[in-house]
Amino acid sequence: MPEHSFRKTAPAWAAAALCLAIFNVAKGVRPPSNWAATQAQIDYSLGVIKRGLFGQIGRWLGLEIGRYEVFVGVSAGGLLAFLAALATFCWRFRVFGDRTSSLLALAFSASFAMACFAHLVGYFDLLLGAMALAVLCLPPGARPFAALLGGCLGVLVHEMYLFVFLPLTLLPVALAAIERAASLRRAVGRLMLVALLAVPALSIVLALALRPPLDPQQALHLQEFVASRTDFPVRPDFFLVFERSSQANLEIMAGLFSERDFLMRQVSTAFEILPLVALFAWAAWLRLSSVAPAWRRTLAACLTAGAGLSPLIMHGLGWDVLRWNALALLTSAAAYFVLDRRPANHPSQESAGLQARAIQVLAALSIPPSLLFSYGFMHWYWPFKGLHEVLRSLQEGAWVAPEL
Repeated sequence: MPEHSFRKTAPAWAAAALCLAIFNVAKGVRPPSNWAATQAQIDYSLGVIKRGLFGQIGRWLGLEIGRYEVFVGVSAGGLLAFLAALATFCWRFRVFGDRTSSLLALAFSASFAMACFAHLVGYFDLLLGAMALAVLCLPPGARPFAALLGGCLGVLVHEMYLFVFLPLTLLPVALAAIERAASLRRAVGRLMLVALLAVPALSIVLALALRPPLDPQQALHLQEFVASRTDFPVRPDFFLVFERSSQANLEIMAGLFSERDFLMRQVSTAFEILPLVALFAWAAWLRLSSVAPAWRRTLAACLTAGAGLSPLIMHGLGWDVLRWNALALLTSAAAYFVLDRRPANHPSQESAGLQARAIQVLAALSIPPSLLFSYGFMHWYWPFKGLHEVLRSLQEGAWVAPEL
């Protein structure tokens, strides 16, 4: 089917993806966790501290996020903002413009990642993801400044933005830079200029990371201060984050990787992400197969892979295995669609050959098992259990924050 004819069926493909996404969101949604609610209370009342910008903005806006029911509403708004940004991204980058992209989008909607995002309601990941997708949807001329500003704001909300979303927001800027370069040397020079856009965010992260951690008494004071402004019990173990130095955190993670159970969980849950990430990588390489010269094709492939897989760095910094995998699936998908719709790449063609057909078949085959069974997510949290808790809380008019 020619591309112009396929576009007539785009609404049907989009509706199918929406149905799959709604199913998975229902499978994973729950009331915001006690950890997320506690983290959101951190602000700059006691001085500049990491992860304090969200709480500070909440204070400036007069939001009483110390009341759990208010935080539930704010968290629901964050989830809706993320889903709206995802829908806008699909429209902006014409995700349902050809069969290969449409099947990959359906596979993503059916994957455990959508359930995981709903499960992360209340965490900063959703707001940061929405901001990154919004940057990508801006006109090309506005993206460099937006990526720079977004990087500075993002790392003040949570330092993970530096590794998870900043490379993705810089990807279209970097791809445009190498497309305009006449030689490899000039392309490298342009990429160095693009890299300068990440320096302010990196400087902020380093400045916060190199500050001495709080001693136990200071952490206890922070905990008591936060608890005095909330109507729910805060998570005491959250404040250990402020007692650890960056080196101590890395040592803890190194110890976890030496534990057999943690390592086996890493391996087992990797099977939920690797097949689909591999499909996005394969599709990206297929799109680049006609790009010349070879150095431009290689640079574009490396940039796309780096932006797509950058969340996997977080495996060495934190122990939320499924969370990092879900984010890596999101950034891999977004990086592919950013690359796919670059003007310098040939538009999608149904005559792309056996490789395109193979990608389409594998993407379609991944959908049923993703919907019926998701080992890692079930190991973390039973599907639809959180939805039952949400409906019960709405009926009773009383909200209780789950511990996990």
